[in-house]
Amino acid sequence: MDKLDIISDLTKVLRLMGVVTDAYIANTYADPFVGDADMLDQLVKDCQTLQRIATKLPALEALSLGNETQLWTVAAQTKLAPRRQSGPPAAETFKPAAMLASPQVKPTRVGLYTSTALPGSPLSMWLLYLQYYGGSAFPKPWSTYQLKAASNARIFEVGSAQDWVRLVQAFPARQGRAVYPDWRNIASEYDAVHLSLAAIVAIQGIKLTLGRCFAVEGYWDVETTFWLNWCFTDIREWKLHAES
Repeated sequence: MDKLDIISDLTKVLRLMGVVTDAYIANTYADPFVGDADMLDQLVKDCQTLQRIATKLPALEALSLGNETQLWTVAAQTKLAPRRQSGPPAAETFKPAAMLASPQVKPTRVGLYTSTALPGSPLSMWLLYLQYYGGSAFPKPWSTYQLKAASNARIFEVGSAQDWVRLVQAFPARQGRAVYPDWRNIASEYDAVHLSLAAIVAIQGIKLTLGRCFAVEGYWDVETTFWLNWCFTDIREWKLHAES
């Protein structure tokens, strides 16, 4: 399988994740589906497209700080979170997850999100996402930076829906029956949480059952590392990212 085949498979996954998000918005933010983590993980394991991606791109399934390039991309301004930052991320402006004021599944005002560079390609899944869905929400110009984390950074690996449930149960922020990940407490034990491609597909837009409660749904879209604490030793511009 060549690079174009892999990009085609990744694009299929992106479109599927977009369908889930679009359906939620089109139904005026109606309650999403409720699912069982074990069942969802089995569905993912049976998906041939994801099997091909995992075989060719294992970097999207488990993070290895010494071997994979983490890319951070920022648009000059976004509808969701208007930015004034035009340069690389910096320790002086980084807001750790401990500063989060209220429970959220995917915070937008704290931490930092990276996506793994695809081997043999200047793209990450996030850059691929921007090519297809950037539009007015993430207008150009885009600036991309390569981030190197300290080798002793503490990473919680979410490789499945079951892993996500374990994280939320270990660090719960409860609001009635709804359970969010308590990022402030997670940040006291881990520097980052990596969500693999398989995990993203399994949990996208789905409430996960936790006995009589449920883990609140999230919309992650792409393979992602959410950095809770600043632990980067080197940052440099990624000049080869695609602009089209």
